Amino acid sequence: MFQAFEWYIPADQKHWLRLKEAVAGLQATGIDNMWIPPACKGSSQQGNGYDIYDLYDLGEFDQKGGISTKWGTKEDLVQLVQRADEVRMGIYFDAVLNQKAGADRTEQCRVIEVDPNDRTKAITDPYSIDGWLGFDFPGRGGRYSTLTYHWYHFTVPKRSLIHTLLTAGSASTFPVEEEGTQH
Repeated sequence: MFQAFEWYIPADQKHWLRLKEAVAGLQATGIDNMWIPPACKGSSQQGNGYDIYDLYDLGEFDQKGGISTKWGTKEDLVQLVQRADEVRMGIYFDAVLNQKAGADRTEQCRVIEVDPNDRTKAITDPYSIDGWLGFDFPGRGGRYSTLTYHWYHFTVPKRSLIHTLLTAGSASTFPVEEEGTQH
């Protein structure tokens, strides 16, 4: 298996095309499978794919600064996969399904601060915040999926300033960052 990506590949939207040209040579050296980076749209055209914005946009819709992902367009990706099929090389996608970044807007939600050492222990009463949790995918316009994301779709990671997102019957821990930043 060949890992066909690393963090510092140029964000020139030509990676899929470079890989397409390299497939036959790689296969001739005995490489029969290629592991490619997350192909979906990140929070910008420089995103490595771990800053997932839209799982259904593989470089097809004008969102987050352009049509391409960091790696190229959907058409480029399809050409890479077709070329790999021609030489009987397997393609493995690095799929990151549990992360979101680059929300389209803030949404008001209710939170409580919790003790960082015991997340079951509230240290404030509930209050409202505006969090970057609204994902509308306007460039895709409902194609492939009409699901949009809202505050109630999220659970949250561990950080130093801890809050718990209050939902109907459950709570989810997450950080609240400086005003104007996105998480």
